[in-house]
Amino acid sequence: MLISMSPNILLGVVTEEEWRESTQRWGSMNTSVIKILPKLEILERGSNMIYLNQKTRGLPYGLHVGSNVKNPVIAIDKDMESVKFNQVSGTLVEIEVWGCGTEQERQQQQEQKRWEVQQAEQQRKVKLPGQWDDNPDKALLEIAGINVNHSERGDT
Repeated sequence: MLISMSPNILLGVVTEEEWRESTQRWGSMNTSVIKILPKLEILERGSNMIYLNQKTRGLPYGLHVGSNVKNPVIAIDKDMESVKFNQVSGTLVEIEVWGCGTEQERQQQQEQKRWEVQQAEQQRKVKLPGQWDDNPDKALLEIAGINVNHSERGDT
């Protein structure tokens, strides 16, 4: 991932793992934070350096990179507008995320994505009981246990 911020700083975050949102820090031993501009420099390297949270309330939001939880090397806010680099605030200009790997890994990733889309579509389709398409009001009443077929009530 390349992060461009003002004033004229270009940073790189390199990891072997697929990016994911998590409430836990992640990343292999080869995860690295690199300053590319104004001077090329490896800032930090190690495992469990990446944290990305956009949803979970009660935990810090945004993208944090670095081994120090309280003072990460890079901290990008939830809205992806501002960035802190070594506790110096700046404006986020651009982010580029690149994926690298073999053709086989690419095919496996595409198969996984197809499976995830298929699962999401299956979860979206809810089987509705009764004559839902004909009369949804009647179907809702029947789901609630109210018999709306007066001829079948048994009243005489």
